[in-house]
Amino acid sequence: MSHIHKLKRRIVLTDLKATEVQKIIKQNNLDGLDEFLILTNYVNHEDMPDLYTQAFAFLYPSIRESFGLPIIEAMSCGTPVITSNSSCMPEIAKDAARFVDPFDPASIAKGIEEMEFNDHIRLQFIEKGLMRSKDFSWSASTK
Repeated sequence: MSHIHKLKRRIVLTDLKATEVQKIIKQNNLDGLDEFLILTNYVNHEDMPDLYTQAFAFLYPSIRESFGLPIIEAMSCGTPVITSNSSCMPEIAKDAARFVDPFDPASIAKGIEEMEFNDHIRLQFIEKGLMRSKDFSWSASTK
């Protein structure tokens, strides 16, 4: 993968087995990527805000969702979101997330690079995300 040499940050993968990750690395000739990965077991819901707030960005290239709660949670923690241009994600995030094609690794890489190398865009997504997350408060939901 030509983009590995550009990585500056570690990537935290939650709830994935090391054997699955190694299989993906091998199948896609991503030698060297594993040194940038931090694998965790399942993360309890009460621990997620700490993970979100420490993250540079939240990557969520899901191909199907019923609602997309994790992107709202990340936004409410001030973490910029990179998510799928499919399913409910565009409806939930509106203009507050960077959308990528979840089936196109180059699209995902471009979204990550944009957050990494363009502080202006990253800060815009943080601000828009904080505003968008307010639309999903319990009081807003009951109205």
